[in-house]
Amino acid sequence: MRVALLVLGSACAALAFGPSSTRPLVVAPRLSLRRAPAPLLADRSAHAVARAPPEAPGSPETAPTSALTLAPIWLAVLVQMLGVGVTLSTLPLYLHALGCSANQQALCVSGFSACQMLGCPLLVALSGRVGRLAVLRTCLAGNALASLLTASASGLRGIFFARCLAGLTAASVPVAQVAVAEVCTPGPATSTALSRVASAASIGIIAGPGFAALVAELGRRVPAVGASAVAASRLVFLASGGFAVSVLLLTGRVRFQTAAATPPQQPPQPQPQPTTTPASPAAPSVAPLTAKQEASRQGWG
Repeated sequence: MRVALLVLGSACAALAFGPSSTRPLVVAPRLSLRRAPAPLLADRSAHAVARAPPEAPGSPETAPTSALTLAPIWLAVLVQMLGVGVTLSTLPLYLHALGCSANQQALCVSGFSACQMLGCPLLVALSGRVGRLAVLRTCLAGNALASLLTASASGLRGIFFARCLAGLTAASVPVAQVAVAEVCTPGPATSTALSRVASAASIGIIAGPGFAALVAELGRRVPAVGASAVAASRLVFLASGGFAVSVLLLTGRVRFQTAAATPPQQPPQPQPQPTTTPASPAAPSVAPLTAKQEASRQGWG
């Protein structure tokens, strides 16, 4: 048995390592599936600038938009988001002081978001017809009115109505983005202006609770407010509405013009040359024949 196994193993080894008459194995080249590394964002913008067609020498240059022109847009976003920050920090305390339950507080917050979802598309579409600044002022006016109604409300119904009104007019951020895109020239200026709109919104959210705390702390020193949480909350919303009204009056006479888009310069079309028909060669003038020549031509003479 051992001898048979040894013979079988030797035969297998000879077949494996011995010379073979079969053709050699051809290894196919390995295909590389790697892609070239994508350039960074800065490189992409550089390539895009390099690929941009050069401007025509006779095309008019658009003046860059100044920061003073865009100040009403940023102020509208700042005041809108400041009111949101004030509401997030003060409204729960206000409703709790009025004796509202947690479900009622959640209803007021959800009502604002639901109305904002409905109002934003309508106001953005309306701004294309009546103007961006007009809709931004409408948003400021709605924010101010909602804050004043919240301050003067005596129960849940009044506060809920005021928060729904604030949500319907809370479209300053999308309208401001569209306005910036129209006013600024395409390129880095538009990116910078859009980033400032986002910064104004963030500053409003951050400064809102601090503004509410400062107003409430100052209101405690007034004898009419004292330690009352309801009076302090009303004073906070009153100050927020007054600030929105002041900004609305401050920017009431501001106007800006949309940056006119330069029409693409088309290459000059070659003018068709008038085709002139070549004049036919004039027939040689023949002198009239005399009577004798005429008679000889006809065979009479």
